[in-house]
Amino acid sequence: MIPAGWWQVARSEGGYTLMSCCVGSGFDFADFEMLRDYPIKMRPSKAQSELI
Repeated sequence: MIPAGWWQVARSEGGYTLMSCCVGSGFDFADFEMLRDYPIKMRPSKAQSELI
């Protein structure tokens, strides 16, 4: 489970990877953000560009 205010990330260890994101009650897509939509200057300092 990813707490509010944290980023979820995945890196493939093979030829392909299937990643999913399940949400529960109370989730609102209005609060959902993709890091790639943030200007580079606003991204976390340790964000790895190959994962964005």
